[in-house]
Amino acid sequence: MVIPSSASTSGQPQSLSVLPTSRTVAMAVPTYDGPKCHTCVDLMPNEQFPLGNGKWVDYRAQGRKNFSLDVFVEKVRGSADKGCNNCAIIVEALDSVEGGRVELDNDFLSIMAKLGGTLDMSYEVNEELRYIQVFARQGGTGNAIGPAPVVATKMNPSLAATRARSLLDECRDSHPACGVAEIPPMPRRVVYLGSDDGMPRLIETGERGTRESYIALSYCWGLAQTLTTTKETYAARTAGIPWDAIPKTLGEAMEFAVALGVPYIWIDALCIRQDDAADWASEAAKMKDVYENALLTLSATSAPDVSAGVFLPRTKLTHRLHAANVSARRPCNTTHEKLFAYANDHARDMESYPAMSRGWIFQERLLSRRMLYCAHDEIIWECRAGITCECSGAGHHGGPGVNAVAKYKRQDWMPPPPPPPSGGPHGVEGGGRDWVVMSMWMELLTAYTHREFTQYSDRLVAISGIAKKFAPLAGLGRYLGGVWEEFLPAQLAWARFPGERARASRRLGGPTWSWGSVDQPVAYQQVIPWERVRTSFKLVHSLVVLKTEDPTGPVEMARLTISGPRVNGRLKMRPNRLAENDIYYMTYAGQGHADSLEVFVSIEGKEYLMTADVCQWGSAAMRAEMQPEEVLGNGDGVSCVELYQTVDGDPDNIARGVGGDVSLTVRFPWLVLRWSKKENAYRRVGLIDWSNREDYKSETQPLGAIISRAERRRFDIV
Repeated sequence: MVIPSSASTSGQPQSLSVLPTSRTVAMAVPTYDGPKCHTCVDLMPNEQFPLGNGKWVDYRAQGRKNFSLDVFVEKVRGSADKGCNNCAIIVEALDSVEGGRVELDNDFLSIMAKLGGTLDMSYEVNEELRYIQVFARQGGTGNAIGPAPVVATKMNPSLAATRARSLLDECRDSHPACGVAEIPPMPRRVVYLGSDDGMPRLIETGERGTRESYIALSYCWGLAQTLTTTKETYAARTAGIPWDAIPKTLGEAMEFAVALGVPYIWIDALCIRQDDAADWASEAAKMKDVYENALLTLSATSAPDVSAGVFLPRTKLTHRLHAANVSARRPCNTTHEKLFAYANDHARDMESYPAMSRGWIFQERLLSRRMLYCAHDEIIWECRAGITCECSGAGHHGGPGVNAVAKYKRQDWMPPPPPPPSGGPHGVEGGGRDWVVMSMWMELLTAYTHREFTQYSDRLVAISGIAKKFAPLAGLGRYLGGVWEEFLPAQLAWARFPGERARASRRLGGPTWSWGSVDQPVAYQQVIPWERVRTSFKLVHSLVVLKTEDPTGPVEMARLTISGPRVNGRLKMRPNRLAENDIYYMTYAGQGHADSLEVFVSIEGKEYLMTADVCQWGSAAMRAEMQPEEVLGNGDGVSCVELYQTVDGDPDNIARGVGGDVSLTVRFPWLVLRWSKKENAYRRVGLIDWSNREDYKSETQPLGAIISRAERRRFDIV
């Protein structure tokens, strides 16, 4: 193979070296004399060492743009002292962002970069992984330090409106998924900001026409909410609200709307009569339309309460380095990326973004066509077409690792319209599509149940708008207090997630089969695809009596009649073996629950670990705080009902139910039910996840011969 000689794109005289290949023919590659600095390799695409002949492979001549570098910091410091400007940039970036010289674990620094992009540094300090982004404020430096957007050092309603206007115009012009055929109807009440006297006032929308663009506000009330509309204050709110009576968060939201040129804003505290139960129930049932129809939802993302404001002082510092045009900062993967990243979808990960930890706001995020997150570090735009932040521009947060919220809003998970009915509830044509919808629902619920509430009894109400969105998507059947008729076995296989609220664990009322009956985070046994499921569980009858006219709202009374394979057992309570020292508990609780109990079900002389729906306690004081029906006792009789089995094997064989390779059962959750004489029915008390693989406590729970002894029975569950 002959490569003609030419000038190197690196600017160095080029020569050819012959590298051995796996074939008998050698391959010649362009080489050059090497970088000026062998420590940072001039921050250009290079290996860290030369060839045997002393030459360096000229990767840039080959069109390579990416490179990585692993180096000891002391070596970089030494090179900087000897005059390498690039090493000096690395050292100054590290010391500036860290606020001084720090000792890195193993003195080790990793650098990844791409020509024309930013230089990304990662390292560990006391086993904490940290990141720094080095970038050019304008243009580039000619090596791997390329340009990146500059984040504003301050933000206010006017500046935010200017940025939002540009993004809104682009969205309207270029994003069909975010548009609407006509301006949607306004909510029943909004705050009008265009009065001649300049005072905001509450109006009934019939006064000015029902189709006008409006802004919706998403925020934390906190304990500082003093301005609300009640039966008594309604007349005063319609007469005008003095600016000095408006809390800072609400006031800045109103100023933003005016600066954007939108004279209407919806704020729940003002637009719903807070002491009117009928009005509250009626308006809460319309949350889907309120946020979905808004031109834009403004999120006070980092404000803990209404006194803090929407636009907080900026905490994400950009450090100008001595090198001309070069700056360093923490990248967004250490700050606001957690709003969208898969691994950070729980309330405990949102300390810097308190609004995102709230249950009501979870629904507001999902329903809004466009949302402007106003955080302490940046403002971030999110619409159905993508996510744009100040530091990274568009598209940075749109990868496959997004969390359930971002995935739902992106809508690329959504299956195409269903084909004509195939004659069965889950035919070959429709079942896969319906399961995609159900999987998304369960992903959202897993994230949603980690959110916090002032009143956890609001859990079903605060997601009713999302349920309304799901109802027409697929053949899910009736909505039964947080679960759907179709794919019911998978939805009943939720388990309490051991978490930071374990000590407050309690029932909330409502159907015990539903995740909405507990105040804890829950996790589902994921089954993908549905074709892997074998189940003989049947829903025989369902009865749900609602508290309001909202079909996805709170439940007054509910009862399921089910049938399935059943085995009987008795409960056994034991001290938690791992409460004091197991990282599984410490991670989520922050403290060891020394008085918590493990619950087992004894069946035919063998004990199986159960996840109780309500955490059980060994101390009399803790048990005294529990409701009587929550307390489980040693020797209590229970019935265990199989929900489903999953199997491994060739998908075609699974679909046909043939083939010897479909016999391996990998998971089979069973409901644990206890009889309630008071209700003349069974109540769910927990879940056993039998498995032929190791569980989180390094023990196996094989079902063994028990399944062959199971008998089909019918149960009423409340």
